[in-house]
Amino acid sequence: MTQGILDWLDTYDKINEIGETHVEELTENVKNIALQRTGKTTIQKWLNGGRYELQFMLWLKNYSESDAQKIQSLGILDNFSEWAGVQCKKGNVPYLGDNKSVYNITTTNILLMTKNQDGTIGDYGIQLYIDYSEKEE
Repeated sequence: MTQGILDWLDTYDKINEIGETHVEELTENVKNIALQRTGKTTIQKWLNGGRYELQFMLWLKNYSESDAQKIQSLGILDNFSEWAGVQCKKGNVPYLGDNKSVYNITTTNILLMTKNQDGTIGDYGIQLYIDYSEKEE
């Protein structure tokens, strides 16, 4: 499922302009993104499947020394949040695998989480939730 979400993220042109996308952790380089899976919740269980929510953090490493740089970084994640909502409404959602259907994609909590020792580079995060159903065969 993670690969399907990475493929979906790759369709967002602005993310590709930022830098490389990684899984689970950011690199030391400035301007890179990482997708980290943080959980899965069962919303409703059925006899032949269920409805679930996948939880991810999308991390961005970027400059954070000035307020203008912080605003720019937060804006990148704001734009991603808007893009994700539009894509969901259009039905352009990640492929999670056979017998899985995405119902909704939401984002919350855009934050500056950590900064390096001299305060010039920060790790920004946004929570990504994917609500989907899965039918068992």
